[in-house]
Amino acid sequence: MDIYGARVSLTNSGNVPIRVYPENLRVHFGGETAGVYTINDYRFLRPTVLQPGESVSGLAGLSGVTFPEGAQTTAQELISFVMLIAALAELAFQIVALVWLYRNARNLPLTKT
Repeated sequence: MDIYGARVSLTNSGNVPIRVYPENLRVHFGGETAGVYTINDYRFLRPTVLQPGESVSGLAGLSGVTFPEGAQTTAQELISFVMLIAALAELAFQIVALVWLYRNARNLPLTKT
């Protein structure tokens, strides 16, 4: 599971106080909507009351994020590359083993004599 985060900044530009609950926020990007979650840490966005003219900012984790088909993160691309290299190495080992067995078939004791 991939974890994504965003720095969220909110400003009360009205003339009455507003209550901010991070779990009620949604982040929109690239046609996708993601729910927001926070962690009990001072760097993350907290529930608060914003007075007129006040601002608040903090980190927020994103949940329910999906990317268009074919889009990959750098970590996914790296894992795919490593898996491809491992598969090619295994294939090369099997080919070398088969060639060795073919060349040395006469010298192998396949049955008890």
